[in-house]
Amino acid sequence: MSLALEELGITKEDLIDRVIERLIERLDTEDEFFTTLSDRARDLVHETLSNKINAAVDARLGDEMTTILAEKIVPVNAWGERAGEETTLMDAFRSKAREFWDVSVDKDGKPTRWGGIPRHEHIMQKVLKDEFAKAVRDNATEIVTAFKAAVKGNISSMVNEHIEKLIPSRR
Repeated sequence: MSLALEELGITKEDLIDRVIERLIERLDTEDEFFTTLSDRARDLVHETLSNKINAAVDARLGDEMTTILAEKIVPVNAWGERAGEETTLMDAFRSKAREFWDVSVDKDGKPTRWGGIPRHEHIMQKVLKDEFAKAVRDNATEIVTAFKAAVKGNISSMVNEHIEKLIPSRR
């Protein structure tokens, strides 16, 4: 049972004008609305521009880094003389990283020529040791409880076996 605007004697233009007039009346009395609207518009513009700018900068930097890392270089010594084969920066980084992780280190992690273990093993052992110690600390109560239960059960069976050996006719 809907009525058309024209049946009520109202045109679309009249309705639009009345809505605008009502908004203007409400907005004139509500300064806070303009402040909120202004802040929201500024935040929205800032967010939109930031996202677009960041995406464009990231894409451009990614392309440049790929180009730079793929460029051919020739290693040189302190006097600028050729000191190796032509390579790329990426391959040079990989080689240096491999050298860094494979160098032998002592128990303190300092490079050594005598004995030692590769740095990657030293670091992994240290991390695992620290994580194990943390897990033991965090679960000490449960570990002690389980250990006590195991000892009690083991002692009980050992005492029973010893008594059985001493007094075979017990059963």
